[in-house]
Amino acid sequence: MNLGQRNILRPLVAGALLGLALSGARADVFVASAGPGGDINRYDDAGHFLGKQVTGLRPLAMAFGPDGGLYAHEYLAPLTSRLDPVTGKLSAFTSGGSVGHASQITFGGPDQDLYIADQVHPGAVARFDGRTGAFEQRIETTSYEGISGVAVDSAGTVYAGAPYGVIYKYAGGSLSTFATAVTPEHLYGMDIGPDGNLYIGTGGSRVLRYKPDGSAFGAGGSTTDPTLILDSRLNNAYSLNFGPDGKLYVVNHFKSEVLRYTAGGSFIDVFIVGGHGLTYPAAIDFGSFAPPPVPEPATWMFFAIGLAIAGLNSRHRDRKPHRSEPAAR
Repeated sequence: MNLGQRNILRPLVAGALLGLALSGARADVFVASAGPGGDINRYDDAGHFLGKQVTGLRPLAMAFGPDGGLYAHEYLAPLTSRLDPVTGKLSAFTSGGSVGHASQITFGGPDQDLYIADQVHPGAVARFDGRTGAFEQRIETTSYEGISGVAVDSAGTVYAGAPYGVIYKYAGGSLSTFATAVTPEHLYGMDIGPDGNLYIGTGGSRVLRYKPDGSAFGAGGSTTDPTLILDSRLNNAYSLNFGPDGKLYVVNHFKSEVLRYTAGGSFIDVFIVGGHGLTYPAAIDFGSFAPPPVPEPATWMFFAIGLAIAGLNSRHRDRKPHRSEPAAR
Protein backbone atom coordinates (compact mmCIF):
# COMPACT_ATOMS: atom_id res chain seq x y z
CA MET A 1 0.00 0.00 0.00
CA ASN A 2 1.54 3.36 -1.07
CA LEU A 3 1.61 6.57 0.93
CA GLY A 4 -1.39 8.07 -0.86
CA GLN A 5 -3.55 5.02 -0.16
CA ARG A 6 -2.55 5.05 3.50
CA ASN A 7 -3.43 8.73 3.75
CA ILE A 8 -6.92 8.03 2.38
CA LEU A 9 -7.52 4.91 4.47
CA ARG A 10 -6.28 6.39 7.75
CA PRO A 11 -9.03 9.02 8.19
CA LEU A 12 -11.71 6.63 6.96
CA VAL A 13 -10.84 4.01 9.57
CA ALA A 14 -10.35 6.53 12.35
CA GLY A 15 -13.59 8.30 11.51
CA ALA A 16 -15.54 5.05 11.42
CA LEU A 17 -14.16 3.97 14.78
CA LEU A 18 -14.89 7.34 16.33
CA GLY A 19 -18.41 7.36 14.93
CA LEU A 20 -19.15 3.89 16.23
CA ALA A 21 -17.65 4.63 19.62
CA LEU A 22 -19.69 7.77 20.08
CA SER A 23 -22.96 6.39 18.72
CA GLY A 24 -22.61 3.24 20.82
CA ALA A 25 -24.33 -0.12 20.54
CA ARG A 26 -27.45 -0.29 22.68
CA ALA A 27 -30.62 -2.20 23.34
CA ASP A 28 -33.45 -0.16 21.87
CA VAL A 29 -37.03 -0.26 23.10
CA PHE A 30 -39.76 -1.67 20.86
CA VAL A 31 -43.44 -1.05 21.59
CA ALA A 32 -46.28 -2.77 19.74
CA SER A 33 -49.25 -0.57 18.99
CA ALA A 34 -52.52 -2.50 18.77
CA GLY A 35 -54.66 0.45 17.71
CA PRO A 36 -55.66 1.44 14.18
CA GLY A 37 -52.66 1.40 11.86
CA GLY A 38 -50.88 -1.27 13.87
CA ASP A 39 -47.26 -0.22 14.24
CA ILE A 40 -44.19 -1.37 16.10
CA ASN A 41 -42.39 1.78 17.22
CA ARG A 42 -38.72 1.92 18.08
CA TYR A 43 -37.19 4.15 20.77
CA ASP A 44 -33.68 4.65 22.10
CA ASP A 45 -32.63 3.98 25.68
CA ALA A 46 -33.69 7.49 26.67
CA GLY A 47 -37.22 7.06 25.31
CA HIS A 48 -36.70 9.13 22.15
CA PHE A 49 -38.64 8.01 19.09
CA LEU A 50 -36.41 6.56 16.35
CA GLY A 51 -38.93 5.36 13.79
CA LYS A 52 -41.46 2.69 12.90
CA GLN A 53 -40.01 -0.78 12.58
CA VAL A 54 -43.26 -2.26 11.26
CA THR A 55 -46.46 -0.64 10.01
CA GLY A 56 -49.90 -2.00 9.27
CA LEU A 57 -49.56 -5.17 11.36
CA ARG A 58 -51.64 -4.28 14.44
CA PRO A 59 -49.72 -6.61 16.79
CA LEU A 60 -51.26 -7.49 20.13
CA ALA A 61 -48.24 -9.56 21.22
CA MET A 62 -44.52 -9.14 20.49
CA ALA A 63 -41.16 -10.47 21.70
CA PHE A 64 -37.56 -10.83 20.64
CA GLY A 65 -36.45 -14.38 19.91
CA PRO A 66 -33.14 -16.02 20.86
CA ASP A 67 -32.00 -15.63 17.23
CA GLY A 68 -32.32 -11.84 17.36
CA GLY A 69 -35.47 -11.81 15.25
CA LEU A 70 -38.45 -9.72 16.28
CA TYR A 71 -41.64 -11.78 16.55
CA ALA A 72 -45.16 -10.37 16.50
CA HIS A 73 -48.66 -11.81 16.59
CA GLU A 74 -51.34 -9.76 14.89
CA TYR A 75 -54.76 -9.20 16.45
CA LEU A 76 -56.90 -12.34 15.90
CA ALA A 77 -54.32 -13.78 13.48
CA PRO A 78 -53.72 -17.56 13.46
CA LEU A 79 -49.91 -17.36 13.41
CA THR A 80 -46.85 -15.50 14.65
CA SER A 81 -44.69 -13.58 12.17
CA ARG A 82 -40.95 -12.97 12.27
CA LEU A 83 -39.15 -9.80 11.27
CA ASP A 84 -35.68 -10.70 9.99
CA PRO A 85 -32.95 -8.59 11.66
CA VAL A 86 -30.81 -8.50 8.49
CA THR A 87 -33.26 -8.11 5.61
CA GLY A 88 -36.06 -6.38 7.50
CA LYS A 89 -38.58 -8.68 5.83
CA LEU A 90 -41.66 -10.00 7.62
CA SER A 91 -42.61 -13.66 7.14
CA ALA A 92 -44.82 -16.32 8.75
CA PHE A 93 -43.04 -18.24 11.51
CA THR A 94 -45.40 -20.63 13.31
CA SER A 95 -47.07 -23.54 11.59
CA GLY A 96 -49.59 -26.11 12.75
CA GLY A 97 -51.52 -26.01 15.98
CA SER A 98 -54.32 -23.57 16.66
CA VAL A 99 -54.28 -20.10 18.20
CA GLY A 100 -57.49 -18.08 18.19
CA HIS A 101 -56.60 -14.88 20.03
CA ALA A 102 -52.97 -14.43 21.14
CA SER A 103 -52.70 -12.02 24.08
CA GLN A 104 -48.98 -12.51 24.84
CA ILE A 105 -46.00 -14.36 23.36
CA THR A 106 -42.70 -15.18 25.04
CA PHE A 107 -39.63 -17.34 24.55
CA GLY A 108 -38.39 -19.49 27.41
CA GLY A 109 -37.43 -22.85 28.81
CA PRO A 110 -34.20 -24.77 28.21
CA ASP A 111 -34.88 -24.92 24.45
CA GLN A 112 -36.05 -21.30 24.17
CA ASP A 113 -39.36 -22.35 22.66
CA LEU A 114 -42.12 -19.93 21.74
CA TYR A 115 -45.15 -19.86 24.07
CA ILE A 116 -48.42 -18.15 23.13
CA ALA A 117 -51.20 -17.26 25.56
CA ASP A 118 -54.53 -17.98 23.85
CA GLN A 119 -57.55 -16.11 25.11
CA VAL A 120 -60.06 -18.18 23.17
CA HIS A 121 -62.14 -20.69 25.17
CA PRO A 122 -60.92 -23.01 26.50
CA GLY A 123 -57.89 -21.06 27.69
CA ALA A 124 -54.55 -22.57 26.78
CA VAL A 125 -50.87 -21.93 26.13
CA ALA A 126 -49.57 -23.10 22.76
CA ARG A 127 -45.91 -24.08 22.48
CA PHE A 128 -43.90 -23.97 19.25
CA ASP A 129 -40.32 -24.87 18.43
CA GLY A 130 -38.31 -21.69 18.94
CA ARG A 131 -36.09 -22.39 15.93
CA THR A 132 -38.46 -23.78 13.31
CA GLY A 133 -41.88 -22.54 14.45
CA ALA A 134 -43.34 -26.05 14.32
CA PHE A 135 -46.24 -26.73 16.69
CA GLU A 136 -45.30 -28.89 19.67
CA GLN A 137 -47.94 -28.76 22.40
CA ARG A 138 -51.15 -27.14 23.61
CA ILE A 139 -51.35 -26.80 27.39
CA GLU A 140 -55.06 -26.74 28.20
CA THR A 141 -56.35 -25.10 31.37
CA THR A 142 -59.75 -25.03 33.03
CA SER A 143 -60.15 -21.29 32.40
CA TYR A 144 -63.39 -20.56 30.58
CA GLU A 145 -62.37 -16.95 30.01
CA GLY A 146 -59.11 -17.88 28.27
CA ILE A 147 -55.47 -17.18 29.10
CA SER A 148 -54.35 -13.57 29.01
CA GLY A 149 -50.70 -13.79 30.08
CA VAL A 150 -47.81 -16.25 30.03
CA ALA A 151 -44.30 -16.43 31.49
CA VAL A 152 -41.76 -19.26 31.31
CA ASP A 153 -38.67 -19.70 33.46
CA SER A 154 -35.33 -21.16 32.37
CA ALA A 155 -36.32 -24.63 33.59
CA GLY A 156 -39.45 -24.67 31.43
CA THR A 157 -42.04 -24.03 34.15
CA VAL A 158 -45.00 -22.28 32.55
CA TYR A 159 -47.12 -19.69 34.35
CA ALA A 160 -50.45 -18.84 32.73
CA GLY A 161 -52.82 -16.16 33.95
CA ALA A 162 -56.58 -16.14 33.45
CA PRO A 163 -58.24 -12.72 33.29
CA TYR A 164 -60.41 -13.27 36.36
CA GLY A 165 -57.58 -14.06 38.76
CA VAL A 166 -56.43 -17.68 38.55
CA ILE A 167 -52.73 -18.22 37.82
CA TYR A 168 -51.87 -21.70 36.59
CA LYS A 169 -48.53 -23.48 36.81
CA TYR A 170 -47.48 -26.19 34.39
CA ALA A 171 -44.41 -28.23 35.33
CA GLY A 172 -43.36 -31.81 34.77
CA GLY A 173 -46.42 -32.45 32.61
CA SER A 174 -48.79 -31.49 35.43
CA LEU A 175 -51.14 -28.49 35.67
CA SER A 176 -51.89 -26.92 39.05
CA THR A 177 -53.14 -23.65 40.52
CA PHE A 178 -50.15 -21.46 41.35
CA ALA A 179 -52.08 -18.61 43.00
CA THR A 180 -55.42 -16.85 43.02
CA ALA A 181 -55.12 -13.10 42.64
CA VAL A 182 -57.99 -11.42 44.47
CA THR A 183 -58.19 -8.01 42.76
CA PRO A 184 -61.01 -6.07 41.12
CA GLU A 185 -58.99 -5.98 37.90
CA HIS A 186 -58.30 -8.54 35.20
CA LEU A 187 -54.85 -10.11 34.87
CA TYR A 188 -52.84 -9.50 31.71
CA GLY A 189 -49.16 -9.53 30.71
CA MET A 190 -46.55 -11.40 32.76
CA ASP A 191 -42.79 -11.36 33.17
CA ILE A 192 -40.31 -13.20 35.35
CA GLY A 193 -38.02 -10.60 36.86
CA PRO A 194 -34.25 -10.80 37.39
CA ASP A 195 -35.04 -11.80 40.98
CA GLY A 196 -36.97 -14.89 39.85
CA ASN A 197 -40.32 -13.52 40.99
CA LEU A 198 -43.43 -13.40 38.81
CA TYR A 199 -44.76 -9.95 37.85
CA ILE A 200 -48.25 -9.44 36.44
CA GLY A 201 -49.92 -6.36 34.98
CA THR A 202 -53.63 -5.85 35.52
CA GLY A 203 -56.46 -4.25 33.61
CA GLY A 204 -56.40 -1.32 36.01
CA SER A 205 -53.71 0.46 37.97
CA ARG A 206 -51.87 -2.44 39.61
CA VAL A 207 -48.80 -4.57 39.12
CA LEU A 208 -48.70 -7.79 41.15
CA ARG A 209 -45.70 -9.81 42.32
CA TYR A 210 -45.44 -13.43 43.49
CA LYS A 211 -42.57 -15.54 44.74
CA PRO A 212 -41.75 -18.81 42.90
CA ASP A 213 -43.62 -20.76 45.59
CA GLY A 214 -46.85 -18.88 44.83
CA SER A 215 -46.87 -16.68 47.93
CA ALA A 216 -47.68 -13.00 47.66
CA PHE A 217 -44.78 -10.58 47.66
CA GLY A 218 -46.26 -7.13 47.43
CA ALA A 219 -45.21 -3.66 48.50
CA GLY A 220 -42.99 -3.67 51.56
CA GLY A 221 -42.57 -7.44 51.27
CA SER A 222 -46.21 -8.16 52.09
CA THR A 223 -46.98 -11.87 52.24
CA THR A 224 -50.76 -11.35 52.06
CA ASP A 225 -51.21 -8.72 49.35
CA PRO A 226 -49.42 -9.25 46.01
CA THR A 227 -49.88 -5.60 44.97
CA LEU A 228 -46.44 -4.19 44.25
CA ILE A 229 -47.62 -1.08 42.40
CA LEU A 230 -50.89 0.78 42.83
CA ASP A 231 -50.58 3.90 40.69
CA SER A 232 -53.45 6.13 39.58
CA ARG A 233 -51.37 7.10 36.55
CA LEU A 234 -51.88 3.57 35.21
CA ASN A 235 -54.97 2.93 33.14
CA ASN A 236 -54.70 -0.75 32.14
CA ALA A 237 -51.19 -2.12 32.78
CA TYR A 238 -51.60 -4.44 29.83
CA SER A 239 -47.97 -5.47 29.43
CA LEU A 240 -44.71 -5.18 31.36
CA ASN A 241 -41.08 -6.11 30.97
CA PHE A 242 -37.79 -5.65 32.77
CA GLY A 243 -35.23 -3.71 30.78
CA PRO A 244 -31.46 -4.24 30.55
CA ASP A 245 -31.11 -1.55 33.23
CA GLY A 246 -33.08 -3.64 35.74
CA LYS A 247 -35.99 -1.19 35.73
CA LEU A 248 -39.60 -2.29 35.26
CA TYR A 249 -41.33 -0.87 32.17
CA VAL A 250 -45.13 -0.94 32.19
CA VAL A 251 -47.34 -0.32 29.16
CA ASN A 252 -50.07 2.17 30.03
CA HIS A 253 -52.55 0.84 27.49
CA PHE A 254 -55.38 3.37 27.49
CA LYS A 255 -53.08 6.38 27.89
CA SER A 256 -50.78 5.21 25.07
CA GLU A 257 -47.54 5.61 27.00
CA VAL A 258 -44.92 3.60 28.91
CA LEU A 259 -44.18 4.20 32.59
CA ARG A 260 -40.93 3.23 34.28
CA TYR A 261 -40.48 1.96 37.85
CA THR A 262 -37.67 0.71 40.04
CA ALA A 263 -37.51 -3.04 40.70
CA GLY A 264 -39.05 -2.24 44.08
CA GLY A 265 -42.09 -0.60 42.47
CA SER A 266 -41.27 3.10 42.93
CA PHE A 267 -42.33 5.38 40.07
CA ILE A 268 -39.47 6.90 38.07
CA ASP A 269 -40.98 8.65 35.05
CA VAL A 270 -43.16 8.53 31.98
CA PHE A 271 -40.51 6.91 29.81
CA ILE A 272 -42.40 7.05 26.50
CA VAL A 273 -45.09 9.65 25.88
CA GLY A 274 -47.88 9.24 23.36
CA GLY A 275 -47.49 10.26 19.74
CA HIS A 276 -45.99 8.95 16.50
CA GLY A 277 -49.05 6.74 15.98
CA LEU A 278 -48.63 4.92 19.30
CA THR A 279 -52.21 3.96 20.17
CA TYR A 280 -53.26 1.31 22.67
CA PRO A 281 -49.75 -0.14 23.18
CA ALA A 282 -49.95 -3.84 23.96
CA ALA A 283 -46.39 -5.19 24.26
CA ILE A 284 -42.86 -4.00 24.98
CA ASP A 285 -39.44 -5.61 24.56
CA PHE A 286 -35.78 -4.68 24.30
CA GLY A 287 -33.24 -5.65 21.68
CA SER A 288 -30.59 -4.63 19.20
CA PHE A 289 -32.03 -4.78 15.74
CA ALA A 290 -30.39 -4.08 12.38
CA PRO A 291 -30.91 -2.41 10.03
CA PRO A 292 -32.35 0.61 11.88
CA PRO A 293 -35.60 1.95 10.44
CA VAL A 294 -34.00 5.31 9.65
CA PRO A 295 -30.32 6.31 9.75
CA GLU A 296 -29.73 8.07 13.04
CA PRO A 297 -28.57 11.69 12.48
CA ALA A 298 -26.25 11.60 15.49
CA THR A 299 -24.39 8.58 14.12
CA TRP A 300 -23.76 10.26 10.76
CA MET A 301 -22.75 13.52 12.45
CA PHE A 302 -20.20 11.79 14.68
CA PHE A 303 -18.93 9.82 11.69
CA ALA A 304 -18.39 13.03 9.71
CA ILE A 305 -16.68 14.74 12.64
CA GLY A 306 -14.42 11.72 13.04
CA LEU A 307 -13.48 11.84 9.37
CA ALA A 308 -12.72 15.56 9.54
CA ILE A 309 -10.57 15.30 12.67
CA ALA A 310 -8.69 12.26 11.42
CA GLY A 311 -8.14 13.91 8.03
CA LEU A 312 -6.71 17.08 9.56
CA ASN A 313 -4.37 15.06 11.77
CA SER A 314 -3.22 13.01 8.79
CA ARG A 315 -2.43 16.09 6.68
CA HIS A 316 -0.59 17.68 9.59
CA ARG A 317 1.58 14.61 10.07
CA ASP A 318 2.33 14.29 6.35
CA ARG A 319 3.45 17.94 6.04
CA LYS A 320 5.66 17.92 9.16
CA PRO A 321 9.36 17.97 8.11
CA HIS A 322 11.40 14.99 9.16
CA ARG A 323 14.34 15.59 11.44
CA SER A 324 17.72 14.73 10.00
CA GLU A 325 19.53 11.78 11.41
CA PRO A 326 22.67 12.75 13.36
CA ALA A 327 25.85 12.34 11.33
CA ALA A 328 27.88 9.25 12.10
CA ARG A 329 31.08 9.96 13.95
